[in-house]
Amino acid sequence: MVVLAMLLVATVLIIGGLSLLNQHQRSAALDMDRTRALEAAQALLSDAEQDIKTPGARSSSSVFFPLRLREFEDVRQRAWLDGVGCREGICVPQTMDSWPASHWRKLSTNDAFWRTGASYGSHTGASSPSDHAALARGRYWVEVLINDESTTQGAPAVVPDAITPFVYRVTAVAPGQRDGTLVVLQTLIVPVPES
Repeated sequence: MVVLAMLLVATVLIIGGLSLLNQHQRSAALDMDRTRALEAAQALLSDAEQDIKTPGARSSSSVFFPLRLREFEDVRQRAWLDGVGCREGICVPQTMDSWPASHWRKLSTNDAFWRTGASYGSHTGASSPSDHAALARGRYWVEVLINDESTTQGAPAVVPDAITPFVYRVTAVAPGQRDGTLVVLQTLIVPVPES
């Protein structure tokens, strides 16, 4: 009887240990998936910044980053051709709050808006590692904003360049391999006028 009781206790301990090990493995897999998606989102932000810094890399028939204020309206019209405000990763929002944080957090690769984003290297020529699925599936959007006090809320005071008065709000979204893993990073890029 004592042996049976000891076997029962040992079995319960083994099952508990296996359950704990299984939870730990699941947690580690989720952490790894989120880390890979975070790396992808960071790489997408860098690619978007390179895209902004390389004017003329986009064809004249597509949407482009305006270099002068007079080009802004042309870009706005092209971005709104489909009624979305974004095309090939360049967006011209109606207002600063056109796409709030909740919009980006709810975004899915099945949404029509997803197709308006730019993929890694699509405009810079950068190639992504073949084993990085989150990077291959991720997208970025660059909102072209006119630099004024409302645009740079909370940011240090930046004097806009009179010729190219733009600020870019870049949003990178990278889905993980597992359902529910989605990393959204956002940054504000204020070009510094060349002296």
